[in-house]
Amino acid sequence: MNKLIGVLLTAVTAIWLPAKCRAQCTGEVYKAKLNLSSAVQDETDNGKDVIRKAKVTTKQLINVALGRNFADPVPANEVLALIGYCHCDAPHRLVVWDTTSQTVLATIGVEVEGGYAENSTAGVSTELMEVQSVGGFNSGHLTVSSTYKKNASTGCVSSFSSKVTGLINATVEDDEGEIVTVDLLVLSGSLTAKAPPIGTFVER
Repeated sequence: MNKLIGVLLTAVTAIWLPAKCRAQCTGEVYKAKLNLSSAVQDETDNGKDVIRKAKVTTKQLINVALGRNFADPVPANEVLALIGYCHCDAPHRLVVWDTTSQTVLATIGVEVEGGYAENSTAGVSTELMEVQSVGGFNSGHLTVSSTYKKNASTGCVSSFSSKVTGLINATVEDDEGEIVTVDLLVLSGSLTAKAPPIGTFVER
């Protein structure tokens, strides 16, 4: 029992240690896919409340993060990515990554709390990501519950699959071309990524 308490205290310390107190950390950037099933509050022309269901794709999320319209084409060098850390403690990040310049174009979400249980080859985790104010995104949070596989020789994650729920407040263009601010209720979602990494990111 004392060993378990020690492990839990270590995990909590790692999660909540302020970034400025950590040594410089280099993370691995993994190309990701995130598709969401969502609902928004709406009303008909005569004022009747209705629930609108919508699917949100990876490309649409990239466009919103960069302040573009949902349907705009996404250049091949712009990808959704997850930044993880194998050898140091730093918050996971969901970002738009430029594969040409090897830089972050927009940070969509940052881990603010999380926990995990694992062995030498696999693990499970749950984390809370805070949606950042960037592009058309205003605020919100995502709960990400994952199962993942590890490379037994390095201890690093080699692939993972996550279920996502949450709430996103965003300003977007609706079907009629009007700019609206909505609460996007994320009822379910799928976030996946796998090795090899497509770049590195230095947490400062």
